[in-house]
Amino acid sequence: MASISHAIQTLVECYPMMTSLPKRLVPTLIGAPGVGKSSAVYQAAARIVAENDIEPENFSVVEMRPVTMDPAEIAGFRIVVDGKTVVTEADWFPQTSHGVLFLDEIGKAQAAAMNSLSEVMLDHRIGTRALPPGWMVVAATNRLSDRAGEGRIAAHIQDRMLPINIDLDIKGLQEHAISNGWYDHVPIYFNYRPNYVHHLDAEGKGGTPRSWEMVSNIKKADLSPEVEQTLLLAALGEEIHADWCAFERVIDKLPNIAELIANPDAARIDYTPDISYALMGALATTMARDPGKASGVIRYLDRLDQEWAFTCMTDAERFSASFTEKGDKVKPLSSAKAYTDWLIRHKDVFIH
Repeated sequence: MASISHAIQTLVECYPMMTSLPKRLVPTLIGAPGVGKSSAVYQAAARIVAENDIEPENFSVVEMRPVTMDPAEIAGFRIVVDGKTVVTEADWFPQTSHGVLFLDEIGKAQAAAMNSLSEVMLDHRIGTRALPPGWMVVAATNRLSDRAGEGRIAAHIQDRMLPINIDLDIKGLQEHAISNGWYDHVPIYFNYRPNYVHHLDAEGKGGTPRSWEMVSNIKKADLSPEVEQTLLLAALGEEIHADWCAFERVIDKLPNIAELIANPDAARIDYTPDISYALMGALATTMARDPGKASGVIRYLDRLDQEWAFTCMTDAERFSASFTEKGDKVKPLSSAKAYTDWLIRHKDVFIH
């Protein structure tokens, strides 16, 4: 099983090879609904542009959903011009010199649509029209076991695929959420209740990376409490919504972070485990965004059981790295002397 971050890296590294071979197979991301397959393709596309010195205006992602298309929409319509039959250019056909043709939910497509795709998957052409040389084809599908409407893919189509099985990467999702400005409580909740990060009930409702991003958007919107709760329930389902609401009540019990950092020696430390989980997440996020606050946070952490301190510092280091990798104007955590001093003091444990 690959993580989302590993799948992204695989697509990025595949691009030069898949745009140079005469016959190509199609990297196909396979995983549970909402795990982040589509997002991975778009993140990989952004990195392909950056790492291959491609001008952004010369690169595009064309997303096709074969399940909604008939063969003529894929291959083009046959019409008669001057007594001759010609095939029209399909409206999805690439218009830039470089890009990714993304065949999403390919496992739901009917056999006729699959057959129309077989040529573009292997030969990068439809009839007489070839994809531009700088194009790579990528696909995604849910697993049969997910009961999401996928059927068995014909053998000649499977033979054109490079299956990449994806598993949930909670740490990677946390880093993505932090660096992309999600509502702070969401990535903190992932530490608090990791089994609910991807958990669907019998009706297919619950927590997925997609639904948690929606939760973030709902929480950041200016909604009335009644409407907010209606939408959160719709996004998460009853079981996880109830747990999320309980978690938010825990968050409400946290000390004021600014006051804790300003006076760490006097801050209260007799917290229950659920409050401590939430507090460590809040402190890690604070340090990652502003390493200048590391000194006060670390003075407070030094008063705790060191297991909590290691949890906080590990998360802070990961979150800081994701800010730096994204190019945000945030100093790395290593720029804080308090952090490097703490690391030296605990190098035998923390580094390993």
